[in-house]
Amino acid sequence: METEELKTEETAPAETMEDYAQELEASFKKIYEGDILTGTVIGVSETEITLDFGYYTDGIIRLEDASDDPAFSLKENIQVGQSLSATVIRRDDGAGHILLSMKEAAAVLAWDRLKELLESQENVTVKITGVTRGGAVAYLEGRIYSRIKAGPGLCRRG
Repeated sequence: METEELKTEETAPAETMEDYAQELEASFKKIYEGDILTGTVIGVSETEITLDFGYYTDGIIRLEDASDDPAFSLKENIQVGQSLSATVIRRDDGAGHILLSMKEAAAVLAWDRLKELLESQENVTVKITGVTRGGAVAYLEGRIYSRIKAGPGLCRRG
């Protein structure tokens, strides 16, 4: 058994500084309030999401900074391993974490996403939460949109 363990250790490739160059470079990156960062979810609770984006500390997204949708649930809508984008709202939350907002990032990125959907003419499913004289109030990817006009045959209940 000891010889098998030795063989495994001997055949494993030696780690070099090049293996860590990208992580090292990311750890030196300056982060400013207003920056949009993309990271991987490493923890989800009822009140916050923890993100890893290869920096010296983790990012925290509080429930109130996650979505405009009042029915949004961190535990139901966010999974560990998922990739998320969020805006830096404070570089230090007092506990050494970077405080982030998915809502602020969505506000910035939403129009680009809507343009892409319009150009591709892709059908999307939205959550309609109300009706106004000008159209409907809907949520798409956690962001609220109002006055979405829909003609006959454009809306389906499902």
